[in-house]
Amino acid sequence: MSTSLDLPRILMIDDEPDLPQIVENLLVDICTVEGHPTGELGLEAAARKIFPVAIVDLQIKSPQGTRVLQGIEIMESLRRISPFTQIIILTANASMESAITAVNQGAHQYLVKPFLRAPLRKAISDALKAYEAALLADERLSLTNGHFQSFGLTPRLADIAEGILDGQTNEEIARKLKIADRTVEKHVERLLAHFGIHSRFLLESKLIKMLRQLRQSNSWSLTRTDILRDERENDA
Repeated sequence: MSTSLDLPRILMIDDEPDLPQIVENLLVDICTVEGHPTGELGLEAAARKIFPVAIVDLQIKSPQGTRVLQGIEIMESLRRISPFTQIIILTANASMESAITAVNQGAHQYLVKPFLRAPLRKAISDALKAYEAALLADERLSLTNGHFQSFGLTPRLADIAEGILDGQTNEEIARKLKIADRTVEKHVERLLAHFGIHSRFLLESKLIKMLRQLRQSNSWSLTRTDILRDERENDA
């Protein structure tokens, strides 16, 4: 059973003091929520911690005689500090045009206050998946076939695994590797058997999880070094 320590932590920037706790209660099995009443405080937190998702109020109330950062400004600063963080804009009906502008400028989504539990949970779940996808896309740039081989895969199965994580169909993988479609199907079946799972979707999730664990260990750089050394030795 997951505990709060196992769940991702999301950032919420909103001047309503009780709202972060309300949101956390609605998302208790999905994530924890760290709330800040101003963009300045929220951005300071984002500079110190990792937040896969940030919920940002479009309009933050300013104390009399002062000016605080507003939603679009917060979003722009947050994207510079943490480019993979997925930002959800909160807005009232009167600010819908501004919310759509925020999405066009890079926000993942917007929610209209007062929001319901189901749309909130879906928005957060989708944003967490988008964060993982963005991280994986960045990590893929430094992946080698050897990272997949470190999971006990043969070079050919590693090729198939790479194709699956690239979102390719069996037919596309077959064309890329210049092998028969049926051969790819058999290799996918072997991958499923290797990891003891029963669907391509679960296989992709398993590979992402294992790559994340590998990335966090020293094995990531060691594997790349080992493969490059082996390639040099094979060329000699």
